[in-house]
Amino acid sequence: MPAPVVAVIEDDQEILEMLDALLRNAGFQVISYTLGKDGHQFILRTMPDVVILDLWLEDNSAGSMVLGLLERDPTTCHIPILICSAHIAVLRDWAASLRDKGYDLLEKPFEPEELIAKLWNLLEKKERVTRRSS
Repeated sequence: MPAPVVAVIEDDQEILEMLDALLRNAGFQVISYTLGKDGHQFILRTMPDVVILDLWLEDNSAGSMVLGLLERDPTTCHIPILICSAHIAVLRDWAASLRDKGYDLLEKPFEPEELIAKLWNLLEKKERVTRRSS
């Protein structure tokens, strides 16, 4: 079984490099992108197994814009998304709505083990849904 592909959309280069190393060491393939406003097109081109999306990109609305495009596009709406942000108030305000849509949330800073566990949980949920619909 090939390693799951994780797409990371994050505008902080330091965090991006840390995530890249962490995820590769955990057995994932990693593709990354730093420009939030074009994140939807990046996901369409790469079609990863799961996405890590920083909700607070560039001008603070790019992450939510990308999220909206991904969830409305029939080509990408099935891709699980782990939403990360250091802006705890934003995550807490949106938490119930985002979880109802099947997304998982992670506050920065986070423990590496928590990130990996959340990614595997999202992938397992996706697999169960895929099996049920087959």
